[in-house]
Amino acid sequence: DSIIEYFYENKKFLNKLVLYFWGGDKEFINNWKKEKKYIVKNAAAIVTIIPQDYWDLKKYLKLKGKYFCARYNGEPTLKVMDKTVDIAEKDGAVINIQLGNSATETNNHLNILKTISKYKDENIKVYVPLSYGDMDYAKKVIMYGKEILGEKFIPIQQFMLFEEYCRFMSKMDVGIFDMKRQQAMGNIVALLQAGCKLYFNSESLLWDFFAKDLGCIVSDISQIYGMSINEFAQFTQKDILFNRARIRDKFSEDESIRAWKKIYDSF
Repeated sequence: DSIIEYFYENKKFLNKLVLYFWGGDKEFINNWKKEKKYIVKNAAAIVTIIPQDYWDLKKYLKLKGKYFCARYNGEPTLKVMDKTVDIAEKDGAVINIQLGNSATETNNHLNILKTISKYKDENIKVYVPLSYGDMDYAKKVIMYGKEILGEKFIPIQQFMLFEEYCRFMSKMDVGIFDMKRQQAMGNIVALLQAGCKLYFNSESLLWDFFAKDLGCIVSDISQIYGMSINEFAQFTQKDILFNRARIRDKFSEDESIRAWKKIYDSF
């Protein structure tokens, strides 16, 4: 709000304003004040992490500035995941499942928990990161998860250090992300590097980006309804290596430098 207020009062500097959008902000575009719409519309440039976020913004506003797509450097995460994957000991008998990345309703936890409840008698453990976000919502998720999955539902309520969290993700077999907006990119990149089988909502921006733009091998959540537990968790070594190659190509340090250099060289 302070950024919007400043540039609305000092419009002469709009030709120096580059706005970098993450996933959540545009979700509330219908509630934006006229000042915010004016600033976004007239900024010198808009930068998004994935292309579809820009095109969604353009549906609502006649954007006048330049457009750039630039992601943060994923290489540090990939390097840590390389180390942790090498030493991780996955329990082949147990299917470890991660749901979402935070205590926000956009993760759609309750629907996913209901969907996978059919596997409650199988040898699974369901891990749900809930260490930040809406804590009242987190309580609701924990109550429902315990009710339908019992001890197989494991909420993650405390923050972990970065390397500890990477070790945690390296032990996952399946990840399910049912949000429709761009969210959880760091988790998703790390899980793909760890060889995890990922499920997305096929109507989401995440599906558009990872399945269509990057060509990663990912699955549609709607398929779970007709899957046996073996089909649900099955993921070949060939698929794992293919996804790793795609992620390394698009989230490398060189790729990040190239994208950001293009932005800086334009002004």
